[in-house]
Amino acid sequence: MLNEELYEELEHEFTKCRVDEEVEDVLLQFPGVKEALVYGVPHPDYQEIPEAKIVVSREISIIMLQKFCLNRLSAYKTPRKFYICDSLEKTSNGKIKREGIEGPYGHR
Repeated sequence: MLNEELYEELEHEFTKCRVDEEVEDVLLQFPGVKEALVYGVPHPDYQEIPEAKIVVSREISIIMLQKFCLNRLSAYKTPRKFYICDSLEKTSNGKIKREGIEGPYGHR
């Protein structure tokens, strides 16, 4: 029983990570988006909903970005909120840090 629970938990984390990366790939295709980090925040009706932190190279329209995502992703994968940041925290090897990422309200 413990192995099945552990497997289900690991499978959920793996699936969530792959979804996050899929959404980030779409965000990076939008002109002006240099970096993207997608994460889930708790939601009362759904387990989690996606939000994104992005770094931009020029002014962009968040409405156009959301429409861009909706044309390429399922609605449930499209971030509900976008936060424009000056930079995203990096690991020592220069990759975007995912572990311990917190949403604007301290969720993860």
